[in-house]
Amino acid sequence: MFGQVEIKFRGEKKTLKFNINARYLFCQMHTLTEDQVTEFFANPNNITAVRDMIFCAALSADSQAERKIEYNVYDIGEWMEEAGAEEVLRVINAATQANAQATGKESKADKKKA
Repeated sequence: MFGQVEIKFRGEKKTLKFNINARYLFCQMHTLTEDQVTEFFANPNNITAVRDMIFCAALSADSQAERKIEYNVYDIGEWMEEAGAEEVLRVINAATQANAQATGKESKADKKKA
C-alpha cells in the first residue's frame, strides 16, 4: 500500500503508515499548521522531525489496528540508531512520497528524476 512501509522493530515486523492520520498526529505534537509542516521539514538535518514523523506513522498504524502502544519517541530514536542510515533513508523516502501524494507537490528528489 502506498505510504506504508514495514520495518523490523524489537525483532518483529512493524507497519508504518504515512497517511493523513500520521500527519495530523505530527501537527498536533509540534503545534504546527498543515502549511508549517513543510517548513519544519525544510532542514534535512532536522532529526527530531524525522524521528517524530516515524513515531506518528507507527502510532497511526497501531491505533488503526487497535494494537496496544508500547513504545515512545525515544524508542523510535533508538531504532533509528540501530537500523542504520540506509534503512532510515528507505523509510524517509516512503514518507516523502506519501507527503508528495497528499499535498500534490513533488519532492526535490522526485523533480531531479524527471
